[in-house]
Amino acid sequence: MASEPTLVLDAIAFGEGPRWRDGRLYFSDMHAHRVIATTLAGEREVVGVFGGPVSGLGWLPDGRMLVVSMEDRRVLLATDQVIEPSQLPFCAVLGAGAVKATRLISSDESLSLEQSERELLVQALAKSHWNVTHAARLLGISRDTLRYRIDKHGLTRAS
Repeated sequence: MASEPTLVLDAIAFGEGPRWRDGRLYFSDMHAHRVIATTLAGEREVVGVFGGPVSGLGWLPDGRMLVVSMEDRRVLLATDQVIEPSQLPFCAVLGAGAVKATRLISSDESLSLEQSERELLVQALAKSHWNVTHAARLLGISRDTLRYRIDKHGLTRAS
């Protein structure tokens, strides 16, 4: 028998993008232009109010919260400071650590998915000293997928 859902929080305009962090659920109340954090006991805190609709949430490695401002297509710190894309690190999905891109793509440069993928693979393999299991964890993919991609790109320890 399925259990009944439990109400945690109500009186929101349009909740979007829930993220669990440090024992609280954070989400954008998109049409109310704010970000709310709540505990499972229903303790609510408005952690940011913005000048327009907000969407996705994330955090920098130092713990500062990032919020997507939808209408002006920018990423903001929760303090309303604008963060330009060139200021953000490019990271893979991580389990045990970060794998960062060696460089950001400039606006006048073409973007090659193949080259970007290859660079991330090389970094993860170097960081893990070619331990394929560890490198796969860093990239958030299975070991078999990593082995396939190593073969696809013709990577060797010497490359």
